[in-house]
Amino acid sequence: MAVLILALVVTIITGAHYFGWNLTRPVWLVLFILSVLALFLVLLAYRTLAL
Repeated sequence: MAVLILALVVTIITGAHYFGWNLTRPVWLVLFILSVLALFLVLLAYRTLAL
């Protein structure tokens, strides 16, 4: 799940830069929140699996 969220964030940022779109502040905020969610899921998985 976390990998899919990070892939989505990277795809949106890369596509926006490739097509020359300027991302607005709310879009950056949503992407940041998704990145934090992905980080939280990764940390939760490591804690759950006790690695």
